[in-house]
Amino acid sequence: MEFYSFFNSVGGDRKYKADDWARYFSKFITNGVFPNIASNLQVIADGTNMTIKLKPGAAWINGYMYENTSDLVLPIDVADGLLNRIDRVVIQLSYSERLIRAVVKKGAFLSSPVAPTLQRDADMFELGIADIYVGKGITSVTQSIITDLRLNTSLCGMVASLAQPDTTAIFNQYKDWFDRISKMHEDEAQLYFLAFKNKLDLDEQEFNSWFDSIKGKLDGDVAAKLAGDLASLENDVTAHKADYVKHPGTGTTTNIKNVYYVTLNPAPPNGYEDKLGLVITINANSTGPATLNLNELGAKPILKSNGNQVNNLKANGVYTVRYNPSADGGTGAFILQGEGASGNAVASDLLSGKTASTDAGDITGTMPNNGVFNLPMGAIVPAGYYSGGTVPSGKKWASGTVTPATTDITVTGLTFKPSIIIIAHPANTPWSTLYISANPTIFSIGNTTYNIDGTTFYITNSGFKLRTYNNGIAYTWYAFE
Repeated sequence: MEFYSFFNSVGGDRKYKADDWARYFSKFITNGVFPNIASNLQVIADGTNMTIKLKPGAAWINGYMYENTSDLVLPIDVADGLLNRIDRVVIQLSYSERLIRAVVKKGAFLSSPVAPTLQRDADMFELGIADIYVGKGITSVTQSIITDLRLNTSLCGMVASLAQPDTTAIFNQYKDWFDRISKMHEDEAQLYFLAFKNKLDLDEQEFNSWFDSIKGKLDGDVAAKLAGDLASLENDVTAHKADYVKHPGTGTTTNIKNVYYVTLNPAPPNGYEDKLGLVITINANSTGPATLNLNELGAKPILKSNGNQVNNLKANGVYTVRYNPSADGGTGAFILQGEGASGNAVASDLLSGKTASTDAGDITGTMPNNGVFNLPMGAIVPAGYYSGGTVPSGKKWASGTVTPATTDITVTGLTFKPSIIIIAHPANTPWSTLYISANPTIFSIGNTTYNIDGTTFYITNSGFKLRTYNNGIAYTWYAFE
């Protein structure tokens, strides 16, 4: 069928419909969102509830235009408690309803959800603007769960012109030029690398020839200097190995009771010198104050940093010591490094199952851990540790004096609900008021009883109101929990 447009109508013979104009404009402009502002039709999360905002902007669908002029709020259905879904925000062209609008297409609830498909048929055409991942249990939409689809050309894309020049000839001409220039530079590079390789090969040959020519031709002076340098180097190495100040010597001890022996090779050249270091592995437990004899230079005590002598060396333990000639009253001693434990606690002072280091060595606690304190009143409290709890208390009571203006007396401010109340008459005991919770709805004055109705007379968690025999005299009242 042939179509043409547009001509003036004469007598109504050239009438055009909206779809004629849409068909006309669709030949020049592609579907999509107008890109002149980056936020055109962007979907923004509210962040505090289940709504989103569609920013102002315009779109083009099959020759029809859509425009949103202000922030448009769109609701998102509540999330499921167990499953996820993906909702899709679309710009929807409805041919039957003759309108274009923004719609949220709700996805299906699935453990691994997918977004609803776009409808593009004779009834409707949709552009996908954004996907919203509605995770299970969420109560608000955040920007992190929104995927912008506007740049996806298969779902939406940006509006562009369909009128494009044919640049094929220009491109082919450029490609031919590029191929020729590339080939020329590749040939030049190949020649350069070949020449460079030939130069390296020649240099290698010349060096090898020179080196072969001087082999075996070192004169006596040069040989003597080399021998001297080697001897000096060997002496430096030997001195370095024997410098036990800069780097500690290592060894495993032997012992006679609490005297431990270790031998270093080479021996310390200066004997016991300041800060001489040793890292020793102990061969047997000590049973008292320990001493260390290095290379038979004499036994020296092993002291802690606080001056106390070490008496708890353990078999297979590795200890680092440094010699201090001023220690032990100036006679010299080895100082144990990294030793900071001190204290006079005993096993019964430490919680059962816990360990600690003291002057006496490592101890394991024996104090019982009794947990939460929950013993009744009058119970015998076992020794040990309690992690907290509540000490039980007895029943509460209160008393006071009041002179009522009427025969009724009101008391407030109690911290308990009374079960027994006595309002003592100052002159005549039978005229006293008595309430006992065994009969919670009555109280008595002598032989007369009164009903506790909750209004005229009452008993509460913080006070009471009862009647007395006389007014204008001082009564003493007693309330018991």
